[in-house]
Amino acid sequence: MLGDNFTNFAECTIIGDGEYFEYCEKIILNFGLETSVKILRKVEHSELIETLTNSDVVVLPSRFEGMSMFALEALYTKNICLFSDTGGLIDMIPNRQFTYAPQNIEALADVIQKIVKLTPKEIEIEKLRSFNKALEFSQQNIKTKFDKIYKILAS
Repeated sequence: MLGDNFTNFAECTIIGDGEYFEYCEKIILNFGLETSVKILRKVEHSELIETLTNSDVVVLPSRFEGMSMFALEALYTKNICLFSDTGGLIDMIPNRQFTYAPQNIEALADVIQKIVKLTPKEIEIEKLRSFNKALEFSQQNIKTKFDKIYKILAS
């Protein structure tokens, strides 16, 4: 998809130690990507936030996902977020052109190619869109929504 040029313009950090950890390690070694792809097995929350803050794009390819705190943190730290179109993530997607069906690798690849083609100005716009989406989930906004529900039910 991106060819040999990937290592010239991108770094990838995979966070987590799920069932595919060893498989991902093997793929990285087999393709000689050790300098551009790293895996962080377990990280403290502060390190996670620092990593997100220093990132531009977050990919969350979940099959099933509720209201993800990780997704909210990715939005709040102004990342372009590529979330699969499932569960609670649906409400957190800031730009529908950067989503894909769960387990649809080809669609995810297409979305990544769209991101790679963005201009610096478009990247900044998308990052701001993510931050604004995160603000929709602020404590005050959630309280306001619950107050509206209560007023409707109480009347």
